[in-house]
Amino acid sequence: MKKSEKYIVYALIAFAMVVVIYSGRSFFEKNSGGVVAESSGASTTNLGFGTILTGTTETGDVEIGLTPVSKTGNELTFSISINTHSVDLTPYNLKEITTLKYNGKEIRPKSAPVLGGHHISGALTFDVQGDIEDFSVTIKGIPQVEKRVFNFGGET
Repeated sequence: MKKSEKYIVYALIAFAMVVVIYSGRSFFEKNSGGVVAESSGASTTNLGFGTILTGTTETGDVEIGLTPVSKTGNELTFSISINTHSVDLTPYNLKEITTLKYNGKEIRPKSAPVLGGHHISGALTFDVQGDIEDFSVTIKGIPQVEKRVFNFGGET
């Protein structure tokens, strides 16, 4: 290999390393729980909470996973997943059986996935006012756990 070809190879390797380092830095900044500017002028706060699971997929039971995803303006969004192998979920309306408790207030979701089938996932959203750090979500009536309480940050 000629000396000039070696310099080209070294330059390409250095360029690739810069791209990898910059990409990793951008990923961690976006996913670090900080505030990220949105094009709409609102800001999104990544809440940094993990998923809480209740129940199982055993006969007669339902597994529900809830993850706070973001707060954009006055909208608090959760990712919800519901899985079962034996329970008919059609009769349950998440907008009626779910509440969010925060800052001494208790509210129902403004939107929620429609339940049906055995595997559901989607966004559960609430209109909230002011700052929110400690909160809980309660879902009532889905078998086998009559009252499921998901606590995030200490609220009960």
